[in-house]
Amino acid sequence: MKKILACLALLSAVFAETSAQCFKSVTAGDRASGGIKTDGTLWTWGNNYYGTHGSATVLTSQTQLGTATNWSVLKMSAFYSTAQKTDGSLWSWGYNGSGGLGIGSTTNTLIPTQIGNATNWREFSLSNMGHTVALKTDGTLWAWGDNYYGQLGDSSTTTRTAPVQIGTATDWQSISAGGEFTIAIKTNGTLWAWGRNHNFQLGNGNTTNILTPTQVGTATDWQSITAGGTHSLATKTNGTLWTWGNAVNLTPTQISTINNWRSIHIWRNVNLLLRNDSTLWAFGDNSSSQLGDGTQVNISTVTQIGTVTNWQAISPGLLHSLGLTATGELYGWGENLNSQLVGSGSTSIYRSPTLIAVAGCNMPVAVNETIANFSTTNLFPNPTQAGFTLQIADELVANAQVNILNGLGQLVYTQQIQQANTEIQLHNQPVGMYLVQIRTANNQVFTHKLLKQ
Repeated sequence: MKKILACLALLSAVFAETSAQCFKSVTAGDRASGGIKTDGTLWTWGNNYYGTHGSATVLTSQTQLGTATNWSVLKMSAFYSTAQKTDGSLWSWGYNGSGGLGIGSTTNTLIPTQIGNATNWREFSLSNMGHTVALKTDGTLWAWGDNYYGQLGDSSTTTRTAPVQIGTATDWQSISAGGEFTIAIKTNGTLWAWGRNHNFQLGNGNTTNILTPTQVGTATDWQSITAGGTHSLATKTNGTLWTWGNAVNLTPTQISTINNWRSIHIWRNVNLLLRNDSTLWAFGDNSSSQLGDGTQVNISTVTQIGTVTNWQAISPGLLHSLGLTATGELYGWGENLNSQLVGSGSTSIYRSPTLIAVAGCNMPVAVNETIANFSTTNLFPNPTQAGFTLQIADELVANAQVNILNGLGQLVYTQQIQQANTEIQLHNQPVGMYLVQIRTANNQVFTHKLLKQ
């Protein structure tokens, strides 16, 4: 009995604090994923067609890249990755045929390589078609990589293998690289665009390519932007949401009456958004369940995904998406054929957000979790020597999920619940105390403590 009480006390202490091994940011790429943990280390996993995660093979588990502990931002494109360190320097690796790495050559590399020697980079954005744009802390604009359609904005169509300053303006506020075009906002709230324009992605009402930054309209209240394959999203200071491109909207057009957007994100035609209330919304391509609504049907209007109200950050990829909650939990949804959703359990398509195991991450018990009463959920035998049966009330079964955490707070098992009685085996787990969490579709979480003898 004393041993059981000691295990319970240890388990409670472990789950009460957040581990330095949890992710503070994640990014979804082209069948690959990556993230930065709270200790400043950088991790990647999934496929590696072009070396985007710093390895020549598929990574079927989350793998640390190098030993540095001062990474602050990571972004992945379809061909390469770029990351920033806390000292303000930029580093890149992967495919470099168009000079998108910015390292002064077109040589591929699997090793993070510093871009020049500047340490005053403020913001950067990667295109899925081979160019990169960035802002420095002095408000200047820089670009490098593919420039076939003038997407760098230097008045030419010449590829640049190292950063070149675009114009002399020092009042650039934010930047986003699209398929073969670029959009930006200045500190005065004006919107600017340049590059390819065959699908009206520049928002100026015509299809003429532009080689230098050119103002879009006369509005001075633009707040945030994100560029996709051939369209863009933007918010204004009044909280409204706007779009243009995709050969549909010739100029910026408001697309929803819902306001108060906190962040907006695009990968080609996958659109994910967070509102100020931390709810998740989406529209666009859903052929691999990248939108997470439980289907594989495209969504034409901005639609809320689930009822969770504690999303902290999201990142869409080509065939999958990632999200972090305010309590540090990592979720993924979409295709997992290339292990881009490592820890979710199989190579199946996950049609809704599914918890992903993160080694060493102590996931705290949320304040809205309750110790389950036997009228809603139950498990037996408890204690157990091998496995147990999980019982859940019929009205809670739909889209429910069970997560099992060990005494170190690490996720060791996760499964979607399909029926009221589910057999779960723990043959491969050592003796000790475990926390069994049952999360319902409406984000209720019921908790049992399980002892394996």
